[in-house]
Amino acid sequence: MADNDIVIAKIKGPHGVKGLFKVDVFCENLELLKISKPLPISLKNKHKNNTWIASSPSVLTREDADKIKSTDLTVRKDQLPEIDTDEEFYFADLIGMTVIDEQGASVGKVIAYENFGAGDLLEIQPLSGQSFYLSYTADTVKAIDSDKNVITVNIPELI
Repeated sequence: MADNDIVIAKIKGPHGVKGLFKVDVFCENLELLKISKPLPISLKNKHKNNTWIASSPSVLTREDADKIKSTDLTVRKDQLPEIDTDEEFYFADLIGMTVIDEQGASVGKVIAYENFGAGDLLEIQPLSGQSFYLSYTADTVKAIDSDKNVITVNIPELI
C-alpha cells in the first residue's frame, strides 16, 4: 500500500457460494468502493452495522471470495471528498500527531488507527515502552488541534 492510500474497506470473507462476500466499510461515501484498489466492488445489501454483502466482476465463486479474505480496499487520498469544517478529519490525518493529556503532559504520538470490530482505536507510541490502544470516544479524545498537530486525551485509569 502506498503512503497516500487510505483504507476504506476490508473484505471479511465469502457469503454463499456464488462469489458474494462480506465487506466492512469504513467510509461514508459508498461510491468510492467502485474505484477501490486492488479491486473495485459493488455493494448488494447491508448485512449488519457497517458490514455489507458485495460483489466484484473478478470474484465468481466462493473459492474466489475466500482468496480475497482480509484484503484492504483503498483509494488515493486525493480521491477523498474535501473536508468542510474543522470538526471533520480523516483518521489517517491523525497519524503522527502528538498526544498530550488534559494537564498538557506529553503522552506520545499516534502511530496507527484500527477498528477490529468493537470501535475505533488510536495506537499510541508513548515516550518509552510499548505502544497501546486508546478507544476513540468522547470520553477519551477531548480535543484535536490540527493547526498545532496535537490531540488532547483522557487516559482512563486501570482498575
